[in-house]
This record gives sequence, C-alpha cells and structure tokens, in this order.
Amino acid sequence: MNYSRQSVHPHSASAAAVGTAPSMPDIATAVTQGLIAPLVQGFGQVADAIGTGLAARSRTNRGAAQEHGCGCETAAPCHCTCCVVDADVVIYGFLGETRIASFVIKNDRVRAKKITLALGAFTTRAGQPAPVGGVLLAPTEFELAPCSSRNVVMTVATPLAKPGAPNEPIPDVDDCTVYYSDLRIDGCEMRPLRIAVAILPRDCGAYKIHCHSCCCC
Repeated sequence: MNYSRQSVHPHSASAAAVGTAPSMPDIATAVTQGLIAPLVQGFGQVADAIGTGLAARSRTNRGAAQEHGCGCETAAPCHCTCCVVDADVVIYGFLGETRIASFVIKNDRVRAKKITLALGAFTTRAGQPAPVGGVLLAPTEFELAPCSSRNVVMTVATPLAKPGAPNEPIPDVDDCTVYYSDLRIDGCEMRPLRIAVAILPRDCGAYKIHCHSCCCC
C-alpha cells in the first residue's frame, strides 16, 4: 500500500475547511460579551425601574401636599435650628421651664473611687453670663464602690426675663439660643463634661392643630 504526502496551501479551500484555533483576544472578547453584557443590561433595567418609581413618588407627594395642605406651603423654620459647638450633652428646653437631666457615673475598676462633682456657671460660647441656672442635687460627694454605678441628677432652670401680666404675651426667644457649662467629676480620669442648654422658641416642635375636619378644601 502506498501512502502519498499531500500538502495544503494556506490560501487554498482545504485550508479554509480545516480552520484555525481562536486567539486569546478573541476568547477574551467572547467571555466579556457573554458575562458583562447581561450584567450591564440588568443594571440598566434596575436603574430605569428606580427612576420611574422616584418620579411616581414625587408626583404622589406633590399631589398629597396639595390635597391635604390645601395649597399652603411653609418653609423650614430656620429659627428652630440650634448651632451647638463641642458639647457632650445637649438639653433642649423653652424659656421659663425647668429641665431635669440624669447622669450615671460608672466605676469599671476593682477599687473604690472618691467622687466630687462641681457644676460651673452657664455662659455663652464667648464666656458671657447666661440667664440659665444649673443645680446638682445632693450628694455631690460620695464613694463609688468597685464595679458599681451611681445616678446623679441635675436641674436646669431658664427663668423668664420678666413676669408677664395676665394680658401680655409671655416672653420668648427669637431663635435658638445655646448656653454652656462644664460638669467637673473629680476622682474620674476624664476631662470635664461639656453641657449645652438649647433654648428654643415656643413655636418649635409645637403641636399642630388643623382647622378642618376633612381633606376637602
């Protein structure tokens, strides 16, 4: 039996029928199109759905505001915004009331500590005297047993500027006013506790009463 060796020219029809193996760039392109394209398409569909939902929600909110508010739109009350600087505790109140603040002092050590409390005078941020009085309820000196805690109570009073007559409006502040004091806790390895008292105008956080019984205006 005779075997003959045949050669195939690169540009012949036989060469085209045999074909060549795909190159690495072709494989990378195929993988990218097969994996990334569906993800991109899916993200696009999600983004379209979110955009449609937000647009519908925006239209709904505007419609509800016009229906329930009867077209009355009020701006955000800027005078109710308090600017508090470097405070550990913030106590909110109104002019003429007394607030009660409670603190818990913990001793996480295995030995007792002798504690002495001292509350400084309230001042403005610049150090000017403030019409706010703070008092620590007794005892202000005690021994804190190992692995124990103790409750400390402080009262903060914001007296009226002047007593109002029966037919005169009660004095109030024009905007949020903040005063500061330091609570020193001797016996604890810590810096003084910075306490801020924010006095708000009375219309801030007031209970709202709508003068209508239904949604129709």
